[in-house]
Amino acid sequence: RSAALSLEYLDRSGNQLALPLTDQVIMENLAAVRISVTVQPKQPLRYAPGYLAQTSRTVALVVLLMR
Repeated sequence: RSAALSLEYLDRSGNQLALPLTDQVIMENLAAVRISVTVQPKQPLRYAPGYLAQTSRTVALVVLLMR
């Protein structure tokens, strides 16, 4: 069985931020992270041999500045 995990870093408009993220980009632009997971079954399914299970969630980030 194989699996893949991917992370996309998003700004407030939902646009993907380019890597590498600098401290400034993180503080000024990073608003969310999209987490995606893809898993291939242990054994191929009889009627769907190319089947992959996929899910994706976007998590909003809240930055608290303490002074």
